[in-house]
Amino acid sequence: MIQAKRFGNRVVLPSIAQITHDLKNLIIHEDARRAHAVADGLPETASWDEIGTHRAKLEAAAKA
Repeated sequence: MIQAKRFGNRVVLPSIAQITHDLKNLIIHEDARRAHAVADGLPETASWDEIGTHRAKLEAAAKA
């Protein structure tokens, strides 16, 4: 990574390739979260924690 100086301190700057890679990963993970939420009948904005809680409740109900 490139290093620059800001106010006398070294600051590590990510490359364009690294930023692009991180954004692609974020998009993939968000699409997966959205697909799992919709498949479980939850709103598209449901978090992974809400999806996990919902699935745990379904498993507990199936065991009972």
